[in-house]
Amino acid sequence: MKNHLLVFLALFAMVTPAAADRPNQRDFAAKPSYKDGARSPVFQKIPAGSLLDAVKVVSGRSHAAFGYNTPEVQIHMPRIDNSAYAEVRWEVQGRPRLTDAKGKAVTYELERGIYQHECFSDEIRFKSKGEKPAVFARAAGRVLLKYPVIIRTIVVKPGKSTKEGTGVKFEGPYVTCPASYASLPMSGDLGVPFEPLRAYDGSGRQLRRAPYQETTSGNDVMTKTFAYYGNVARLEIDVVEKWSEMEIAYDLPPAPLLPEGREGLSPPKLKTVAETSGGKVVKAFVKEAPPSRQPAAGLSTPPAEITPTQARAKQKRQGAQVNDGALWLALMAQDSKRAHKLLEAGANPNSRRSHINDTPLLFATTMDYSREPAKQKEVVKIVLDLIAYGADVNAAMAETNATPILNAASYMPPDVVRSLIKAGAKMKTTAKGGATPLMMAVLMGRTENVRALIEAGYDVAPERKALLPLAAGNADIQKLLQNPPAHKNR
Repeated sequence: MKNHLLVFLALFAMVTPAAADRPNQRDFAAKPSYKDGARSPVFQKIPAGSLLDAVKVVSGRSHAAFGYNTPEVQIHMPRIDNSAYAEVRWEVQGRPRLTDAKGKAVTYELERGIYQHECFSDEIRFKSKGEKPAVFARAAGRVLLKYPVIIRTIVVKPGKSTKEGTGVKFEGPYVTCPASYASLPMSGDLGVPFEPLRAYDGSGRQLRRAPYQETTSGNDVMTKTFAYYGNVARLEIDVVEKWSEMEIAYDLPPAPLLPEGREGLSPPKLKTVAETSGGKVVKAFVKEAPPSRQPAAGLSTPPAEITPTQARAKQKRQGAQVNDGALWLALMAQDSKRAHKLLEAGANPNSRRSHINDTPLLFATTMDYSREPAKQKEVVKIVLDLIAYGADVNAAMAETNATPILNAASYMPPDVVRSLIKAGAKMKTTAKGGATPLMMAVLMGRTENVRALIEAGYDVAPERKALLPLAAGNADIQKLLQNPPAHKNR
């Protein structure tokens, strides 16, 4: 029970949004806040031969409390800061193929992992029906790695014009820069101790980024504005000068099972990663890729980047701006009418806030804390509008793997849970730490959400033993878990 509560509390802390109003420049400047444990990265130039030798694809097992011993295929990269910006694509030429000892295909569900900077690795996991670890003899597939072999850091200061810093503007705690300078993942909150854009005050301390980002386009150039808790005196921007692409074919047996009693414990840190015994791995460079959406050295103005959504909005509104910040502010204010107008005008329902890396739907599905019926209705309208305008119902928080349905099962009324499922939300999803939609509905005492999940086809059996103690004191939920109602057509 204690372990379940710790998992829940950790997840709650990670997915609960902080209410915020439109940033006030005076307040930010007067109350500086600094990033604890943050540092500037140290990049290295990687020769082709060294990269080829350093990258390994191996079999592994999940150490998570829920899903312990789930088989994985892991890619381990050089143990340097460059790896935080690498791009990994697992489903090259289709999904991996699992086979049994006779060579017959094994049915499975694929789960995407996240980059782990402490291990410099990424992974995928294989599950069978009911969230159980898949059982197979071989896993074969291809993975494409796009690796930043040369990275440099641009330093820009207010009032000091440089070619590399062209287009960067400072206004107290605000920084505006061409979108090309902000194309690398804002990974500072994902277990990576640095971000590709780092702001410092006059004393040299790194400032914490505020919950505000605005994207605008004008004169065929897209720019992004960030806010920080303090006046910015120096900005560091990481720029990838050269990428290398490597394609890796693998044919691996599953890793040996981990011992019982270590569920939820971190894996041991290894200086070297051993090849998988009995496995076959072939690595080959595909090409040396040009910088990915990065300004070239000395480029005075980065190329324009306008998404299809922004292009449609620009045509519809004849040049008027629709920016990410406006939609986010409408969500924070729980203003369904304003959010609807912005979505109708072309606002992007899948824009991510760089400091948290969530989407509007991920944020909105955690907003229903108010006991006021009017506010609850506003939130429900917002969520349903986001779904109708194409919000990704399976988008996940990178650091927690929490999805909208997991949030909705925790905080929202059952109609929202049903709407997400109808729109294609995957019910059998697991957040980092092992939380599932059913687990969160049980923990939060959401009886009707438990019912909605089960009636939509959620398989209770694999989780029943673990969830019954969490439902102690709630006879209705215990009854649903012990005697699940019949599935209904979605």
